Amino acid sequence: MALFSKKDLGTLSLFLFLIILAVVIYNLNVWLFFALYGLLFIALALFRFRWALSLFIISIYLNGLSAEIGGNVTIRLDQILLLLSLAIYILFYFQGKLRFFTTPLDRPIVIFLAINLLASLFFSEVPLLTLRKSLLLVLYSLFYFLVANIILNSDEEGDNHLKFFKEFSLAAGAMMLFGLINLFFFFLSNSLLSGTEIVPAEALTPNVPHDVSVSRIFSTMHEPNIFGNIASVFSLIFLGLLFSQLNFSSGQRWIFFFFGLMSMLANFFSYTRGSWLSFIIGCFLIFILRRKINLNRRKIFKYLVILFSIFFVILGASFLIKPDLYVAYAEKIRGLLDYQTGTGRVRLSMWQAVIKDVPSSWLFGHGTQGHLFLFGEDETIGLANFPLDVLHSSGLIGLLVFFWVQFKIVKIAWRRIRETNNQILPSVLGILILSFLAMWVGNFFICVYWLSFPWTFMAIIAAYSLKESSSLEVKLN
Repeated sequence: MALFSKKDLGTLSLFLFLIILAVVIYNLNVWLFFALYGLLFIALALFRFRWALSLFIISIYLNGLSAEIGGNVTIRLDQILLLLSLAIYILFYFQGKLRFFTTPLDRPIVIFLAINLLASLFFSEVPLLTLRKSLLLVLYSLFYFLVANIILNSDEEGDNHLKFFKEFSLAAGAMMLFGLINLFFFFLSNSLLSGTEIVPAEALTPNVPHDVSVSRIFSTMHEPNIFGNIASVFSLIFLGLLFSQLNFSSGQRWIFFFFGLMSMLANFFSYTRGSWLSFIIGCFLIFILRRKINLNRRKIFKYLVILFSIFFVILGASFLIKPDLYVAYAEKIRGLLDYQTGTGRVRLSMWQAVIKDVPSSWLFGHGTQGHLFLFGEDETIGLANFPLDVLHSSGLIGLLVFFWVQFKIVKIAWRRIRETNNQILPSVLGILILSFLAMWVGNFFICVYWLSFPWTFMAIIAAYSLKESSSLEVKLN
């Protein structure tokens, strides 16, 4: 069985249908959407847990379909399905159907969470707020423990061991395709559908004329920055598979090509500078580390020429239909590294205020998201810089522990790459680590760890690094 095959396009279509159905029901009635999705998950879990997991994976990309409770508490679908999945996992564990596996990341993650809890209780100006935020961080970290154990408990043969990774990628592809379809529908009909927004370009790039507007995709995610960050990660994953020296069939190469092009377009139309920089640095890493992860230099140049040719043809057609786009995007690209332009100016002023407050509790921090005290406890304000968020929240100790987590995941993956005799595992893990490192560029422009996506992504890397290499043998042809 192939790593990705034409059959997976059917899975992509099914995921796209489920996402469209979810959006339609959500727009009709928010609570009906939550109730139906939850009931469907429970019903599938009782019948076949593997199918319920597919719904769980899709929910990771439905971050924007949320409900507000009490004005400052947001309920998201992935949080609900996480709790349901944990309950089912615990039930299966006590029935002897599942085992509990530990990983090298467990200890540093628990220590990091403990530091946040202690800082929120004893060093915060607003302990009730920071304690609630630290508990939310604990909730999202549970995605790591749950997903890692789901993968490590799997006992399928062949490339079915990669099934979670495949569905994780296909669900992301469906989410990005949904956003692109809606954007191109707007280009052709001038009617907005869900998952896109039109904003005055001066709000994001002040140097453009006042009458220029810009189109952005966010699909089913909370905002375009998050959408762009995810699109950047998967564009690098699919490009890495496309450039691999592994003997993939031509059909599989075209699948990687299609997903790579789609992810590149999704990233570009997110109009997000951080995700653009993440992609650029990721491409640089692909070229520099190509020998370490078995990429073919000839394929890199060959496919990049074809990809960018099609990419610029699509952009050219888009700019002809919507001339405003060319003005807005050209100005954004010109100011790509100038962080005094656009929303960067506002972010810099926030960062300066937070940095000035760090020394008042530099060792243990001010509690999880304690910086909100500096901005009137307005929880709609995002710091958009996760390393700074960690430094202010849990101090120098918390920041060092968090980097310990990042170091450990790279270490265990790199060790498996060097030690395994498996044909495909070094390339897959190498590409995942490369995209993970590139994602870190985006972490300086967005607080991505307040999502289920990065914790799940870390779990996938760790779990496949810890699985026996012999169980991951894949038939490529």
